[in-house]
Parts: sequence; C-alpha cells; structure tokens
Amino acid sequence: MTDQKTLDVYNAQFEDYQKMVAAHGRDTMLDTFIDRVAPGGRVLDFGCGPGLAAGVMQECGLQVDAIDGSMEMVRLTNENYDIDARVQLFEDFSALAVYDGIWANFSLLHVSRKEFPKLLESLHRALKPNGVFQIGMKLGTGSERDSIGRKYTYYTEMELEDYLRARDFKTVLSKVGAGRGLAGNTSRWVQILCARP
Repeated sequence: MTDQKTLDVYNAQFEDYQKMVAAHGRDTMLDTFIDRVAPGGRVLDFGCGPGLAAGVMQECGLQVDAIDGSMEMVRLTNENYDIDARVQLFEDFSALAVYDGIWANFSLLHVSRKEFPKLLESLHRALKPNGVFQIGMKLGTGSERDSIGRKYTYYTEMELEDYLRARDFKTVLSKVGAGRGLAGNTSRWVQILCARP
C-alpha cells in the first residue's frame, strides 16, 4: 500500500523536488528508452514527478500517459506539459497489453518489498509483447525512512535482476551511479532497461 507520509513529503516539497530534477538534466537512459519504443508508441510514466521525462517523451512523438500519487506533482506536470497526467496510486493501476513502454524511474523504490513482486507483474501485463520497461532504484538492503520522512525499500543489483527475471523481463542494459537526492545525501543507484519478450 502507498505510504501516506511519503506522499505528504512530495506534496510539501514539490518545488524543491522540481528544481532538483531540473538540475540533474536530461537522463541519458531516457534517450535509450525512447529509441527502443516504436515511433509514435504509447508509453506510461509510472510515478511522473514534475513531468520532465513525460515532457521529453511527448516532444519525441510518443503518446504519453503519466500518473503519480502526489497531487502536487501531477499539478506541476499538467502546468508544464500538455499531457493530462492524473493522480493514481500504484496499487490501483491495472492495464492489459496497452503500452509500448513503461518508464518507472525512481518511483518503485517507495513500494514495500511485499508489494513489489505483485506490482512488477501488473506492469508486465500492461506492456505489449516486445514492450520496453525501465526501472530506477536506489541500491542497498532493507527498508527505512530517509531524513525527511520518505519510506524506501532497497535492493542489491543482483537481487533486482532476479525479481525482474522471475517476472519474465529480459535485461537489455543496466547502469549504476550515484547522486544527491532531495534529502541532501548521496546514494548509489541502478537503472535497468528491460524488454518483455
């Protein structure tokens, strides 16, 4: 289930989060994701935040759906881009073979370990055959709140690969790095680009 305290943080600090995302610049993995989606394909930004990635995908000619649990993040997306993003909790998501690509960049890290496999299965079902799925997660072990109250679940890269393989995702590319987040600390992360066979 969605952690309300985490959503409260994003609703309260939406301006700072938008500035942070803009300061990080365009994600090179996003360009790789876009290149692997069929031209004009339908994509989902799953946890769109302030909508930067959704806006880039739209500029590249893709049909973009965008959802987020934070009302303020959805408001920012709709103010900045003509996308019609909507508020939706992850556990309420349901779709069957409608997307050519799903972008879940640093959003599923707020999902509990218990709910994570079920959500991956739901996202797999939402992809068309040969669809592309990208996930970004912070690396580590266990689960805890950060200094500003957001709940995180951490995985090792190998553990995450195992979860994806068990749900019939085939890894195409992975990238590991580190960066400073909203809470001010530097964390290691991994981005994995997958395909649904």
